[in-house]
Amino acid sequence: MGAQVSGNRDLEVTRALLKGEGPSGNIEAGVGFNKITDDVDRARSQRKPMAQPQEQFPGPVPKTDEQRLQEELALDPNLGQVAR
Repeated sequence: MGAQVSGNRDLEVTRALLKGEGPSGNIEAGVGFNKITDDVDRARSQRKPMAQPQEQFPGPVPKTDEQRLQEELALDPNLGQVAR
C-alpha cells in the first residue's frame, strides 16, 4: 500500500478520535485495524516478487513432411506400396 493511502487511512482514524465519533469500542477497533493493516503492508513489502509464469503450452510444433508421411502410412499401410 502506498504512503499516501496509509496516511489518509491514519488521518481518518485520528479525526474520528478527535471528534469523538462513534462509541469508543469502534475507535479502538479502528486503531487495531490500522495496526493490523500496517503489519500486513510491511510483510507484503518484504516479500520477494514472484517470477513471471512461463508459457506452459507454447502450441503445436509444426510437423515435417517425413512425420506426416509416417502418420499416413500408419493409418493406411497400402499407401507405401508401389503398384506393379
